[in-house]
This record gives sequence, C-alpha cells and structure tokens, in this order.
Amino acid sequence: MAGVDVGGSGNRRAIAADINMIPFIDLLFVTVAFLLITAVWAQAKQIASNAEVPGEPGPTHDAPAKQLEVAVRDETFELTWREGSTVVATSSLPRQTRELAEGHASYPELAKVVSTQWEQHGVTQTDCR
Repeated sequence: MAGVDVGGSGNRRAIAADINMIPFIDLLFVTVAFLLITAVWAQAKQIASNAEVPGEPGPTHDAPAKQLEVAVRDETFELTWREGSTVVATSSLPRQTRELAEGHASYPELAKVVSTQWEQHGVTQTDCR
C-alpha cells in the first residue's frame, strides 16, 4: 500500500499517514474509460454533409440578388434597388392615395412605377441560370 511519511522536525512527533490508492486508481480508470466512450459516440453521431450528385457541376450564382426597397415617407415613396450593399438605382414618387369604398388606400402610380422598375432592374429566371 502506498503511504505518505512526513517526518517531524525538532521535538514534534512524526506523522505517518497511509493513503489507500486503489480506490483513487479505480476512479481514474473509470473516468478515462468514460471519456473514451463519449468521444467515440460523439464522433459516430456526425453525418457526412457532402453532396455527391451525379453529373457535371452546374454554374453557381454567387452574385448577390437584386432587391427593391420601398421607403414610405410623409410625402413621398423612395424606391431603391440594391445589389448586396451597393445601390444600383433610386427614384422618388410623390405619395397620392385613392380611397376605396372599403376604406383601404390604393396607390396606382406606385404600382405603375414598381412594375416599370421591375422590368428594368428585376431578376428574371434567365439571370439565375
């Protein structure tokens, strides 16, 4: 059995204490076994995420998509086309509403300008191919 012997100095009595090391070693082995098993299970539950699709790889569309932002101000609509963080085009339109019978507002001029802008700057299916 392992022990610790601390010798005394002077007129003090020497202290001899025996420490039982077997439970400590058992605990150490159990801890190491637990860590090894959990490491294997953590690695086994990972899923491979590569997509191996047959055929030739197609072109990728890495360019940021164009977005239309419509800011509603007190007196105007501000239309801004952005491509990523770059402003492509801006336009301003005075705010004119037409009240309908149900109480909902109609913005015919805004609809015309948005459709015109979409034809000029919008993303079509041929742009993504």
